[in-house]
Amino acid sequence: MADDVSARVSSGLPGLDEITNGGFVGGRSYMVAGESGTGKTIVGYHFLEAGNRRDESTLYVAFEEAEADIRSNAAALGIDLDDTTVLDLSPSPDRFLEDSTYSVFSPSEVEGQSVTERIVDAVESTDPDRVFVDPLNQLRHLTPDGYQFEQTAAGLMSYLKERGTTVLFS
Repeated sequence: MADDVSARVSSGLPGLDEITNGGFVGGRSYMVAGESGTGKTIVGYHFLEAGNRRDESTLYVAFEEAEADIRSNAAALGIDLDDTTVLDLSPSPDRFLEDSTYSVFSPSEVEGQSVTERIVDAVESTDPDRVFVDPLNQLRHLTPDGYQFEQTAAGLMSYLKERGTTVLFS
């Protein structure tokens, strides 16, 4: 049975929407893959902007770039993300300068709220129709091993699907 085109969510890219028969199926997760510099983040910008144009709630979960840089880069491309909430999980410049080793306590005991808790808080407060996670592989570095990464990523996808959110990962 073919998917109902009216239930599709625009990617924000007319050519991509054309080859996908109207865009993404809503409420599902999609991965944009490619080498660094191939435009994955730009696809995410368009995806979020398309949601903003439809008065949808949008959330950008950023693991590498700071919010100011994201907004500046999008604006330089003529993409308006003013209505998008950005959860900035990027490392601060101070992170490079500080000694990140622990001798008595584990990192989780001293670093405060976990990344998972911060994502859940952002999702709960914005109730997004669309989420862009950029890049998902950074989550791997925040989990103790490959198995835990896979469980965390699958749990995130399941959590957002349960909420009816359309998700794009890069």
